[in-house]
Amino acid sequence: MVFALGGGDRLVGVTEHCRFPPEAAAIAKIGSYQTPNLEAVMALRPDLVLALEEHAPAFPLLDSLGIARAVFDHRTLPGILDSLTRLGAILARAETGGRLRAELAAAFRPPEGYDAERAPALLFVIGRGAGGGLVANAAVIGRDNLYDRLIAAAGFRNAYAGSLAYPVLSGEGIALLNPEHIVEAVYDEAGTMPAADALRKDWLALGGVRAVKNGNLHFIDADHALVPGMRLLLLKRELMNAAHVPGESP
Repeated sequence: MVFALGGGDRLVGVTEHCRFPPEAAAIAKIGSYQTPNLEAVMALRPDLVLALEEHAPAFPLLDSLGIARAVFDHRTLPGILDSLTRLGAILARAETGGRLRAELAAAFRPPEGYDAERAPALLFVIGRGAGGGLVANAAVIGRDNLYDRLIAAAGFRNAYAGSLAYPVLSGEGIALLNPEHIVEAVYDEAGTMPAADALRKDWLALGGVRAVKNGNLHFIDADHALVPGMRLLLLKRELMNAAHVPGESP
């Protein structure tokens, strides 16, 4: 997001998971997203640390060292839109922040004439036990979260209609939902995920599910698939391209 706002040259440290744009590779690393290395952070002597709500355990130490921080919430669309405004102000890129905010907000609006009752049902799988010829312990996008809203913005309804934000479903649970489309995020940083052909074979065990029976299985092998930020625009396009939303141009 900092790069999108034109402030990449202000960054002195990023996490090991910051791979986009390519220029991020040359910036000093301060540990993982989940467990940043505070010693590495201190060695860089930053004027400001950009953090998420999830990094709260590190805040007392940063405060004790007198290191200023700005905290953002990227778990929701309003939080991400607020980040664009606040970061735009911090980086003296308020106009760019306003433009990007408007662009992202518009992308999350469902298409004209959208009817959730009639929209095709899509199940978005974000992780599962892979291989072995079956689908088990599939973590999927649930309700009332950022990606649930993106599913609607792409012209679908979420096949999962329960109350959980990120439920884990069995193969039998998926069969009961009987989605018309299944999209699976398969980016594998560690390199241990089976190839797409093997992943597709797992789904054949659920041959009665509409998405499987009609060949509407789609795999997104991209590191941005679950990274909140401006590249959510790419994910929306990929959802629409993969599932060919009727009457919409990707």
